[in-house]
Amino acid sequence: MDVRHDLFTKEKESIYGAYVQAKIIRKEDKKIYLRIWNSGTQPAYNVNFYIPKGRRICILRSRLDYHCLEPGKAFDEYAVADDVPLKDIEIITYWQDEWGNQYSKQQTERAVNVSKKIFFLNA
Repeated sequence: MDVRHDLFTKEKESIYGAYVQAKIIRKEDKKIYLRIWNSGTQPAYNVNFYIPKGRRICILRSRLDYHCLEPGKAFDEYAVADDVPLKDIEIITYWQDEWGNQYSKQQTERAVNVSKKIFFLNA
């Protein structure tokens, strides 16, 4: 077995419960979205996200929060960004487990990756 595959499997198995992550993506329609998904093993409740002000990106929310996000499921929110180079973007997701315990995850989307995706916004 490949060592990298074995490490990935162990890391994946170590996630128990809900685990919500986020990433900025560009779809085939060349629009930018914030994708939020649950990579854990249990449902996540009251899922929401926060991007600090001053990051030159705006998320147009279609919902205030996602009441229940099942494992392996995701949702996308439309985003608008300047076509100038961006600073790294912090995305903070937060959610609750079935007992009401609050969790959060802070992620950084690299500006280089975002700029490549945003470059085609006005094309």
